[in-house]
Amino acid sequence: MISCPLPGHDDSTPSFNLWDADKNGVPQQYGCFGCGRKGDVLALIAELEGLQGPELGRRADELAAEELASPAPQRKAPRAKPKKIVDFNDAMRNLEAGLSGPRLAGFQQYMAAKGLDGESIEVFAMDVWGWVPADRGVVAAPHRGPAGEITGIKYRTRTRKWAAEGSRWPYLYGTWLDKGRPVVVLCEGESDALWAAWSLRDAPVDVLALPSGANQSIADDWLARLRGRKVFLVLDSDTAGMLAARQWVNMRPDSLLARLPEGEDLLSCGIPVDEVLARAATPQHSSGIIDLQGNILVRSGANGNNVPIADFGLKPVRELITDEGPAWEVIVLGNPGTTLIRPRDLGASARMRAWANLNHGAWLGGDKECQGLFSWLAAESSYLPLESTVSKAGRVGRSFVGPGFCIGADKMRYVQPIVGNAKLASKIRIAEGSTDMRALAALEQLNTPAVMSIVLGWLCATLMRGKRAPAPPLFISGESGSGKTSMLATVLGAFGFKTEMALTTTTPYGVDCMVNSCIGFPVWFDEFRGGAREDSLTRLRQLLRDAYFGQPSIKGGMTAQVSELTEITTWAGIVVSGEMGTHETSHRDRMIMLDLDRDGKNANALAFLQGKDVTEGLGHSLLTFLSRRPDVLFQVNPVGPTSAPDRLRAAMGFVEAGWEAWKQFRWDHGLHDKPVEPGFEVLASVRALSEDPYLEAIKVCEGMLTKDGHPVVNREENGDVILIPGEVVFESRRLGIELPARAHELRAWLTSRWDVEDVSGIGRRRAIRVKGMDI
Repeated sequence: MISCPLPGHDDSTPSFNLWDADKNGVPQQYGCFGCGRKGDVLALIAELEGLQGPELGRRADELAAEELASPAPQRKAPRAKPKKIVDFNDAMRNLEAGLSGPRLAGFQQYMAAKGLDGESIEVFAMDVWGWVPADRGVVAAPHRGPAGEITGIKYRTRTRKWAAEGSRWPYLYGTWLDKGRPVVVLCEGESDALWAAWSLRDAPVDVLALPSGANQSIADDWLARLRGRKVFLVLDSDTAGMLAARQWVNMRPDSLLARLPEGEDLLSCGIPVDEVLARAATPQHSSGIIDLQGNILVRSGANGNNVPIADFGLKPVRELITDEGPAWEVIVLGNPGTTLIRPRDLGASARMRAWANLNHGAWLGGDKECQGLFSWLAAESSYLPLESTVSKAGRVGRSFVGPGFCIGADKMRYVQPIVGNAKLASKIRIAEGSTDMRALAALEQLNTPAVMSIVLGWLCATLMRGKRAPAPPLFISGESGSGKTSMLATVLGAFGFKTEMALTTTTPYGVDCMVNSCIGFPVWFDEFRGGAREDSLTRLRQLLRDAYFGQPSIKGGMTAQVSELTEITTWAGIVVSGEMGTHETSHRDRMIMLDLDRDGKNANALAFLQGKDVTEGLGHSLLTFLSRRPDVLFQVNPVGPTSAPDRLRAAMGFVEAGWEAWKQFRWDHGLHDKPVEPGFEVLASVRALSEDPYLEAIKVCEGMLTKDGHPVVNREENGDVILIPGEVVFESRRLGIELPARAHELRAWLTSRWDVEDVSGIGRRRAIRVKGMDI
């Protein structure tokens, strides 16, 4: 009806259109081919003024009244031109007869771009739904009537849409395939219908779609076709789609509405079709107890008057699926941004008062009003986007999810856990940006290349695995100055993970929170040594035993109810570093244990990686790559020396699986040299050295003091070590290291390896000097 350039668009030809005049000549629909926005009068008001629900209807009435009162003359409706009646059969036959290799290749590219790639679905699109490659990259989708007669043809490329001249859309798309089965899935577009039909091809379900988008009026014969059948509405999660859904529910109150994440359609949302249908429901209606009046929440009083229950109002933006039930992202009217309100907040007036206080408001109602507000939120959000949430950051399904990001096919949102909040928003920051291949090379050279290959392989593997065993922690030990802390801080920080916690200051509760917060994402505990908090060391040791198989533990005292039990999961990618290792068999064969040497440090690589912005975007690039990598490629097979224990060989196979992914990632980003392979012989030798608990006990006790202030183990400048055997046995056992014998046996073990002599003097009568001992 009207075409014009749209302000703010760089239009060479008019892209903004108004059409479908009513009896007074007033346009009723709009659409922009530049940005894709479209809708009716209500949708335009909603977009321009940010209104929803009853407020939108009231504003439309106001504008209509202003228009009727305007002295401006009303346009007369133009005469409708009769649409040209065309026989499309010849056109389709010509397209089918001219099918060629280039056309087919273009069709495959189009299908892949739409997320419909795969030979089977391509054949299904052509043989069942009649899609035809019309030209290179152009796809023709015919619309047919109940008898199979073609009423119109839509043409699609990856960037354009148009219809053949004379096309009409009187029937629901897919009508010619309708078998009259009792269940119908009604989509918005042709691609969604094809995807739904393919996904449900073995189910007793008919799939139909709106023939000309969400803004088309609902025809009587459409309703007649659906009468007596169970209808699932799966329309786009935008303003036009949800307004159309509301109209359908008004016409068909028993319809089940399947809501999607904001801005998504059935094909793009990444959620399996059967899961989308499983969470469909009839839109709810408010109990009427609570309403929004003058931007304030009120309840109906006994005399019909409205009684304020809060000094604020709420506007729900979207509904969230959480572990404890529905929650809502809301705007507290008058406050900037959005906030989250959960079922727990609405469970009692005391909790609601606490929630209101945190959001700069006051709650005046009681428990009954809390339940009424729950009902009001559920009703107000019935036509709003619906998103799945997770309260653990990491690999979930086919996506990587964390604070402020979701990378992958499955759309979901990270929300803070109700209990045990590790405050990951300040610790995990994954931002988009370019990838500098020099940073990848520097990471591989940060320490001995065979060691760095193990670290990078482990990192990729732990990111990919999700909730799968084996899940070996990474244990980095080494003497002071070996570079273990700077190496780990640089590697993990390069990918956006700044999750370091020092065991000298972290409580057992903090250990639990961090380990429980992630799935595969690395969480790092530094200062694993004798000076660390004994209770935190004990707790971490327990979690390390569970981590390999992801076994949860049950702990109390993490909530306000001290008797309430909480499950602590161990699927995080646990990293431990410190000057002492671990001798326990239950640990050493279930971990990747590396002992760094001072000579392995590369100061130039460290300086480069600590330069400004050289690793910006690296974490996002790696997670994007891993999310697209076929899961079947992550295969853990035992590797390494056959003399090594089976569990250790499986742990090394875990590293190998991650290393294969890293090699592909580096190749895709321009590094085409041959990298140094992981040093699995190093892992096996470290394991062999750790078998002797005496050495571990001596390392643990370095820096400790006896009751009278003398060092338990002291390293002298000439390389000798002075120690008190009895104190070493006592202190190591106190820290959980069970030695096979007493002080006499420890001295005998040392004498068999080094030159040992007694040390005399006050407080040193039981001390010995071990000459040239390297610990």
